[in-house]
Amino acid sequence: MNNREKIKITCRNPKYFLKELINNKINLYDININKKSIEIIIDEEDLSKIEKIKYLHKIKILKYYGPKKILFLIRKNKILIILIIIGILINIILSNIIFNIKR
Repeated sequence: MNNREKIKITCRNPKYFLKELINNKINLYDININKKSIEIIIDEEDLSKIEKIKYLHKIKILKYYGPKKILFLIRKNKILIILIIIGILINIILSNIIFNIKR
């Protein structure tokens, strides 16, 4: 499965920049053109090519797709994941302790 990214490119003339991307043989998926920006889905390898040809354009990564999305979510929520693992371990340890109850 390929890693893909949804990016937003802000520029003066989006149609011209789109032609420039096509001339550089960059694979483009799901293209949305606004007055001052383009939202496209590209392969991860093509991001470096876009950064080389951008001059005054601003690139912002909006969303990740594929295995990279899972790694991004793990990094973003690592404290929560660690606390859940610690909670499960404490629960297992406490459930294995035998309590003697005398009446």
